[in-house]
Amino acid sequence: MALSISFRYAGFYRAYLVAAVGTLFSGLLWAQAPTKSCMECNHDSLITVLRAYEDSLASASSATVVRVDYAWRVTDVAVVGKVYKIYRCEALYDSLIVLMDAVDFARATPPVVDTDSISGMRDTTAVFHAKVTSHGGEAVTAQWFRYGTSAVSLVDSVAVTGTATPFTASVSTLTAGTTYYVAGFARNAKGTAPGDTLSFTTSAPPFTCGTSTVTYDGYNYATVQIGSQCWFKENLRNDDYNDATAIPGNLDDATWTTTTSGAQTVYGEGSSFVSIGSSDEAANLATYGRLYNWYAVNTGKLCPTDWHVPTDAEWTTLETASGGLSVAGTALKVSSSNTPAWDGNNSSGFSALPGGLRGNGSGYFDYQGFNGYWWSSSPSGADAWFRYLFSGYLDVGRNIGSPRDGFSVRCVRD
Repeated sequence: MALSISFRYAGFYRAYLVAAVGTLFSGLLWAQAPTKSCMECNHDSLITVLRAYEDSLASASSATVVRVDYAWRVTDVAVVGKVYKIYRCEALYDSLIVLMDAVDFARATPPVVDTDSISGMRDTTAVFHAKVTSHGGEAVTAQWFRYGTSAVSLVDSVAVTGTATPFTASVSTLTAGTTYYVAGFARNAKGTAPGDTLSFTTSAPPFTCGTSTVTYDGYNYATVQIGSQCWFKENLRNDDYNDATAIPGNLDDATWTTTTSGAQTVYGEGSSFVSIGSSDEAANLATYGRLYNWYAVNTGKLCPTDWHVPTDAEWTTLETASGGLSVAGTALKVSSSNTPAWDGNNSSGFSALPGGLRGNGSGYFDYQGFNGYWWSSSPSGADAWFRYLFSGYLDVGRNIGSPRDGFSVRCVRD
C-alpha cells in the first residue's frame, strides 16, 4: 500500500494513519504460519512509518530525537515453498503509537482564550466572561481570571470551578468609581495562556442622604441610605402636618372607625381594649412612633418638605435593594430582645420594629411586639396598599387595607 502521507500535520492525519497501520496487520499483509502461533507482518512497511514519525518528531521538537534500532530476531520458516520472516510486530506497533503521541504532544500548544465581556457592573461588583477557543491539542486542566487596576499588573485572581467553556466568575470586593482590567486564563499540559485584557469602570458611590438626621415637628429622625433611596430610620411620630395644622388624635373606638378625615394615635390611646402589647402610651410613642389612618397619608402633608410617604413602587424598590421580596424581611427588621421571634439582622439599616396596628372595624389595638404594618401612598380603589412584616417570617407582605386602619408610616426622600 502507498505510505507517502505527509507528516507535517501529524495530529490531523493521526486517525487516518492508525487505520492505515491497521491494514498492515490485515489479511492482505499478514500470513498465518501453519506451525507457529504468531503472526507475520510487513516489517519493512512498519519501519517506514516509524522512521517517518521519527522525522516528524525531530521537526516538531527542540530536543534531539534518538533513532531507535528496530532490528528484531528473525526466524526463517518454509511454508509451501516460501520463506517468511517472523517478527514481533506487536512491539513495532506499540513503538508507533508512542511516537504518534510524542509528535502530537510536541506539536500541541497552550490554550487560546478569549476574554468575552464584563457584566453586572455596580459600585463594588462585576461578573467576568471568557471562553477557550482552542485547547491547543491537550485537555484544559484549569481556568481563572486575573484583574487589577493596571493593565500590565493583574494582581488579583478569582478561580473558576471546572473546565467547561464558556466560563464565568464574579467579584464583589471592588472599589467604587475605579477603572479595572481583567483577562481570562487557561492551562493545559503545554502551559498557561492569557486571553485579551478588557477594561471596565465601577459605578460611583451611591447617592447618599446628605444628612444623618432630619428635624421635624420637634424631633430628630435618623436617616439611612438603602440602594438609591434615602429613608427615615424610624417611624413617624408627629401630630402636626408639615403646614403646622394639627392631626386629630386621642379618638375613641367609635370615632376612629367612622372618621373619613386624617387621624393619628399612639398604641393604646383612646381605646377600650388593647389585645396584646403594652398600654404604656409614652413608651409606645418612644419605641414605635404613631399610627396613622390612610386619610392622613392621602393629604400629602404627613412627611416633612422634600420627603414623602413612599408609593407602592418605592416599597418594591426598597425590597429589591434589601435582597428581594422573599428574604427582605430579615434585612429590614432590627432584632428586639423584647420579641425574640422578631428575627432580623437589619443588614439594610431600616430598623423596622413590630409596632402593631389599630383596627378599622373595632378601633382596638393589636399585634404590637409581633407584627409591623406600614402605609404606602398608593390607593387601590377605595382602599390603599400597605406592607407588613411578621415575626418568624423572612419575606415582606403586601396587601390592601381600609383607609381607617391605623398603621405606621416611614418617609422617603423626594
